[in-house]
Amino acid sequence: MNRFSLSHAANLDLVEIVYYIFERNPAAAAKFHDRLHSKFAMLSRQPLIGEECSKLGSEMRCFPEGNYIIFYIPTDDGIKIMRILHGWRNITQIFEGK
Repeated sequence: MNRFSLSHAANLDLVEIVYYIFERNPAAAAKFHDRLHSKFAMLSRQPLIGEECSKLGSEMRCFPEGNYIIFYIPTDDGIKIMRILHGWRNITQIFEGK
């Protein structure tokens, strides 16, 4: 069975992103939320489809969704989503905790 789970940080990212969009356009927020969940499900079925990002962490992979990047690690039964970040952010700095 292929499934996905979100780390605490990824869950916070998701809430923050959807809330930001919701404040401007509630319908767009719902659509984006659904699109992300569809992408999570697709990645859980094909975890190696994303680009390798091992410089950010062992086994880390990434996959774009609009202006955002989904960072995840393949697991035995799917993926664990580590972060969901806007592509313009300083990704390396965020992963280094600076």
